[in-house]
Amino acid sequence: MAEQDCALREFMHLLASIKGDGGGKRARGLKPHWTVDPSHKAAIFSHLAKWQRGELQDESTGAHPLIHLAWRALAIAWAESHSVVSIGLTNGEKPLDAVAVPVAKGAIVIGKIAS
Repeated sequence: MAEQDCALREFMHLLASIKGDGGGKRARGLKPHWTVDPSHKAAIFSHLAKWQRGELQDESTGAHPLIHLAWRALAIAWAESHSVVSIGLTNGEKPLDAVAVPVAKGAIVIGKIAS
């Protein structure tokens, strides 16, 4: 189990190395919250194509494109395993404007907190 724990730590380190990229874009209003971002699937193919062309560093982060692909795939897996439904979250809203609440067995709704 120690070898698997070591691998998981390394993988987490790789994923953490790109966390500022999307967060910065969201802060500037360029991306929706990761839990409801509709561009995950397209981005997976984009990062895969970059890697297949021989690119080994993302232009914005310097990280391997497959790390970005892994993040996008995990985001989709998380959303689907939590039955996430988006309501009213737009590109201009910051993550703190959103709330995730259980609405039915296994479902989560992402939306705005009422002012």
